[in-house]
Amino acid sequence: MNHGQWIKLLPEEQRMVVAELCGWTSVKQRNKDDEPLGKPPNTTGEYPVIPDYLNDLNDMYEAEWKMTEKQREEYNKKLWKICAGSETLTISARAAQRAEAFILTMTKLKEQK
Repeated sequence: MNHGQWIKLLPEEQRMVVAELCGWTSVKQRNKDDEPLGKPPNTTGEYPVIPDYLNDLNDMYEAEWKMTEKQREEYNKKLWKICAGSETLTISARAAQRAEAFILTMTKLKEQK
């Protein structure tokens, strides 16, 4: 996935793509509030609401924590570019910016395999 493809997705679709790359499955289900549900990795049974990766820095932190060192290096490059080449801006990057860098990194590395 590239930046052009990412921005064409609705925010909810972006959220679901991040969840899938974090190992969630069946993320297209909905609860009564029309929020996407999914099956977290390494669990059985319940289908909770998927994390709000685009708005919650804690959720993005959890996603970032799962990356390998190589993935983090690529992620930092992507985040730096998204934040207009400013290290100061990368430190205070919004969750949505981090989600975009995450998706661009993970899909690029997945495509290279």
